[in-house]
Amino acid sequence: MGRISQAFSRLSSRERTLVTLMVGALFVGIVAVVYVIFQGKISTLEENIAAEQEALRKVYAATPAYLEAKERFAATRSQAVNNAGLNLTTAVAEIADKIVFEAVDPRTGPLGKKHIKEFLDFKSPKEKQVGPKKKATGKKVSVAGYYQRDQEITVKENIPFESFYELLEKIEESGDMLFVTDMRIERNRLDPERAGQGKIVVSTFYWQGEKGE
Repeated sequence: MGRISQAFSRLSSRERTLVTLMVGALFVGIVAVVYVIFQGKISTLEENIAAEQEALRKVYAATPAYLEAKERFAATRSQAVNNAGLNLTTAVAEIADKIVFEAVDPRTGPLGKKHIKEFLDFKSPKEKQVGPKKKATGKKVSVAGYYQRDQEITVKENIPFESFYELLEKIEESGDMLFVTDMRIERNRLDPERAGQGKIVVSTFYWQGEKGE
């Protein structure tokens, strides 16, 4: 440090001024470079913080909907578990047995009050896997654990459409998670207010555990 001072003192006044200016310029340059580097890091940090705050805001905003969806999923899963032992034929028959209408034979006249159940023929239920499937021991099983049970029902003629619609509504409103998944009904040729022959398919879903549980 002493040598530098001695060398600096031997310089002329003009040289000392130039050296001082050069050192000052170098110092300013170094400070500017450091500032730019840190400013860039600060900007990146601010952007990251802003992005995280926006993500948190979206999470907070979606929390009620998420919790509601989670509750619905849990309720549906619980119902699906209970539906594993549901007798689909009996469930639909009990609903149909509660609907009464005035039956009429176009050829012979009134037949009195009848239950819709008397005009339905139930086939044997069929089942299938729902969602992705995986083979296990030579048999396909549902990876998600959900299965669909279908009940095909043949509909006889002369049910009033009003009563038939009531049947469909009560099936859909059932607490057993029943759905009308197919329907083909003709109109009675002799009485357009009554249904002709046809069929409906009532389905339900049940859960027996995911693969590997």
